[in-house]
Amino acid sequence: MQSQKLDALLAEHWPSTLVASTPELAATGLGDRALTAGVRSGKLLRLRRGAYVRTVDWRRRKPWEREILRIQAHACSTSGQATYSHLSAARLHGCPDWEGGPQVHVTTPFSPAQASSGADVVAHGGPLNPEEITEVPAPWGGRVRVTSLERTVIDCARTLAFEAAVVIADQALRRGADPGILQHFLDSGRITRGARRLRQVLAAMDKRSESVGETRTRLLLHKLGIQEPVLQLEVETPIGTFRAETSEARCSVAGQQRNSGPGTCFCRREGFAMR
Repeated sequence: MQSQKLDALLAEHWPSTLVASTPELAATGLGDRALTAGVRSGKLLRLRRGAYVRTVDWRRRKPWEREILRIQAHACSTSGQATYSHLSAARLHGCPDWEGGPQVHVTTPFSPAQASSGADVVAHGGPLNPEEITEVPAPWGGRVRVTSLERTVIDCARTLAFEAAVVIADQALRRGADPGILQHFLDSGRITRGARRLRQVLAAMDKRSESVGETRTRLLLHKLGIQEPVLQLEVETPIGTFRAETSEARCSVAGQQRNSGPGTCFCRREGFAMR
């Protein structure tokens, strides 16, 4: 198929979603021949069996947006029946992560055969109580089933590196995760494997951290034995309150009248705001 003809065909018949399944594409007039030609020419990417995205759309997306597209590809190729958990649930809850990897995580009541799930999927087996499952709006439309914020923190704490797990925990707290429920997982004795790692994450989490950078900075300073930082430092200036964050640096207003003139805040990035 000629390149220009294929471009026109994809532009005319591609559905409204970024990622589309084989049946969705066939319904719009893009059959196997067009999909094969699209993949061979590099105009289409097959994210997984039965799910495609246009290469131009993929390249325009930031790395963390691509991870959501991978989850969308899994959802549209499996009829949206999965319960997303661990890092995938964190992403669908809107929690930014740190170097989590591209795999899609799902949890099933039984121990699944990894080979049957696909190379792009990490399948976890284990029971989930009804209150540990919820639905959230999917970025691509509709709703998707995920583990609750609290269960997501628990699973990430047991499977991710400490720093990455605390990043998720901080973000989950900011989105409403209940510290009491998290602590109950430990106190009830329900968590056996990974309990020590979970305890460390719960002790380190802090909902005042607004970004991945703030969490990582806070953990680094603690590791170096430096006094705990002020996560949100408010500085009064002639033009109002300026808030400096830990991941930024300290806002210096000393000599602002001298250096910048009346009514202007002169700020320098020169270290971290400390108590």
